[in-house]
Amino acid sequence: MDKEMTLWKMKMNLEEKKKKKKKGSYSTVYKCSVVFFNPPPIPERAILRDPSVQSPGKMTDFQGKCHCGNTEWTATLQKDQQAHILCHCNTCKELSGSTFTLNQIIPAKALKITKGDDLGKYTYKGDSGRDVHCYYCKVCTSHVYHQQEALGPDSIVLRTGLLTEGIQKFQPGAEIFGKDRLSWEKEVAQTFDGMPPS
Repeated sequence: MDKEMTLWKMKMNLEEKKKKKKKGSYSTVYKCSVVFFNPPPIPERAILRDPSVQSPGKMTDFQGKCHCGNTEWTATLQKDQQAHILCHCNTCKELSGSTFTLNQIIPAKALKITKGDDLGKYTYKGDSGRDVHCYYCKVCTSHVYHQQEALGPDSIVLRTGLLTEGIQKFQPGAEIFGKDRLSWEKEVAQTFDGMPPS
């Protein structure tokens, strides 16, 4: 399946593995369509989750800023969203000029641009064939977030590496597109070659 449309499958796969470890065996089979599904109760430390589902837990505001300081924002995250998902895909490498990017899927309403809200936009076709809109500071081009049409209008992918406190506070939650990881990079979290198997 394509990159944009299987992030939720990763979350479900991780939840199933956690349940298996805790209970020994199980026979539950989760079926989910890309974004519109009725998930089981979200565990306390889900790595990826449907951002439209509000689970109980402490909400924390994290401040972010671009390199030049022209753009600033606040991201309000639940505890289970406070983790980096490392993406090693070639698109992320080309857009960032780095070996991977740090990300998290959050509700669009959880991000508030507080300064410099006139962001630039770059659009490309994702693996799904649908548009991916990348939003960045027009001055220094720091990439703030992107919105994948395949995820629907209410979700965005936030660059957690630009959160002032989050960059150090958050731990790696998972790695995706590990098959594209550079040979000298070490595995730091549960890794999937591409997106997790369905």
